[in-house]
Amino acid sequence: EGNTPNNFGNVEHPLTQNLQAYPNPFRDVTYVNTSFDPANAKIQLLNSMGQECQGTVSTMGHQIKILRQQLPPGVYFLRMEYEENKFCSVRLVIVE
Repeated sequence: EGNTPNNFGNVEHPLTQNLQAYPNPFRDVTYVNTSFDPANAKIQLLNSMGQECQGTVSTMGHQIKILRQQLPPGVYFLRMEYEENKFCSVRLVIVE
C-alpha cells in the first residue's frame, strides 16, 4: 500500500516523501530533515551506481548533516534502513 520499488531493488516506504534536503544541490554541506529520529537507522551515502561513498554523515534529532569532503560532483542518494526491511531515501546533487 503506497510502497514503490526504487533503483536499489528494495521497496521504498511512504516515509521517503517526508525527507527534505536543503540546500539541494549543494557544494559543501547539506541537511536532511526526517519525520522520525534517524539515530538508530542504518544510514548510507550511495553514488548513482549504488556504491557506498565516504562522505561524513551525522545525526542530530530529526536532522541528518552530510559533509561533502572529497566527493566529486554528481548525483547521490542518502539511504536509510529505519526498521528491518523498511527503507527510505532522498536524492542529493553535489555541484562545484
